[in-house]
Amino acid sequence: MGDSLDLSGKSSEQAQSELETVFSALSGNCALEIVADFDLRVLLPSLQGKQWGKFDWFPLEDGPTCWRVALSRLEPEVAPRSVEELFTNDHKRCDELFLMVEAAAQKGDIKQAKKNFAEFILGMNHHFTMEEEGFFPAFEEATGMTQGPTMVMRMEHTQMRGLLVDMQDAVDKEDSEAISKITTTLMVVMRQHNIKEEQMLYRMGDMHLTGQSESLLKTVQTL
Repeated sequence: MGDSLDLSGKSSEQAQSELETVFSALSGNCALEIVADFDLRVLLPSLQGKQWGKFDWFPLEDGPTCWRVALSRLEPEVAPRSVEELFTNDHKRCDELFLMVEAAAQKGDIKQAKKNFAEFILGMNHHFTMEEEGFFPAFEEATGMTQGPTMVMRMEHTQMRGLLVDMQDAVDKEDSEAISKITTTLMVVMRQHNIKEEQMLYRMGDMHLTGQSESLLKTVQTL
């Protein structure tokens, strides 16, 4: 992960100032794990206003007593950001976590598999939320297509959520064999789903949401 920053016990103003100072000193393509005893999303709007196009933000733990995020510096800067670029980067991040779960399970390291899975399922659910509560509605409003690609993607989200429930059960039971079987199925579904989004839907989104995509992306990042 790289360096870490603990903002627990800090006021919002102190946390914001410290985060911006540390981020400014962060090298390109390096990641920073931020830990706090409050919801770190309150820091995002200010960071977006000053550093938009320079970072990615991935949730790792979402309360109720501890919040963790991975903040990575983009090098070179991405400006303007696009639907295809931001969501594809999020796919890659979730894929990395997925492979970490699979590798830990194959080694029989259940403790590590549990940790990686907790981060993976949070990342997947956050990705689904960004699409279902942000991007999909905006796309449907702009195009008038409510029974097209977004409907198919929602159905596939439901399918993947079912597999994640099964995977959670296998992780809870510390069943490495079951984890491996489910990850094999989930990998196929995820890859097919991601290809359709990256090669078609996201590009269509950028085409139809010209002029409003940056505002939309800032909003969905805070969900």
